[in-house]
Order: sequence, then C-alpha cells, then structure tokens
Amino acid sequence: MPVRMGEEGFSLIEIIAVAAILGIIMVPVLSMFAGASFATLRAGEETKATILAQGRMEELKGAGYDALKMSLDGNGELRLEETLGSFKRDTLISSVGIDTILPGEEGELLFLEVSVSWGDGHGRSFSLSSYLGEGLRR
Repeated sequence: MPVRMGEEGFSLIEIIAVAAILGIIMVPVLSMFAGASFATLRAGEETKATILAQGRMEELKGAGYDALKMSLDGNGELRLEETLGSFKRDTLISSVGIDTILPGEEGELLFLEVSVSWGDGHGRSFSLSSYLGEGLRR
C-alpha cells in the first residue's frame, strides 16, 4: 500500500517496538508488586504470632506465681500445646533455682516460655521467655 504524504498513523514496526518496551518495563514492575504482597502477608503472620505469644505470656503472669507453681507436674514442669488455625502455640513452665541467675541466693523461679510456630511444617516461629518469682528469701 503506497504511503501518501500527510497521512498520519503508526507503522507495524513502531507498534511492535512500543509493545516490546512496555513488556520489558512491566515485568519488573509486576514482580515488585508480587514481592511486596508476599512481604505484607509474612509481616501479617508474624504480627499474629507475636500477639498469640504475648497474650499467653500475659495470661501466665496474670495467674501469678502460686497458681502456676501448683499446676506443675512431679518433675517441676508443665507443657501445653494448642493449635490455633494455622498457628501452633507451645507453652513451657518449669521450676528453676534462683541461684541459676543469682549465684549465692536461695529461692525459686518459674521459667516461662511461649513459642508460636506457623507455615508449612511449622517452618517459622516466634518465642518469648520470662521468669516469674515470689521474691528472694533471706
């Protein structure tokens, strides 16, 4: 088809060039959005795990030393496991001598540990630990 003077429009080569340039630009931009979405999802899961661990730790501390001490088994330990949706929460309460952290002192502490795991095969986890005591005995 002959080209007339003054006729405007785009040739097939120009359209292909623009499509190629847009394709080259769009691939990294779209992959960036996918990466950001994945990071947001992971951050949300970590936040939920943190809330689950903090909530359990506050429950334990709120129960108090005496109540927790009475719940320990003959080995001076209590282990609890819970499944909360896609999360698994493990709680450990164990009795330890205060001299393990304050040499020369007498008394007893309760070691509290809360671990939350999630993901395929529970590959990700978050843990909190603390001590709870009734005070130093002199």
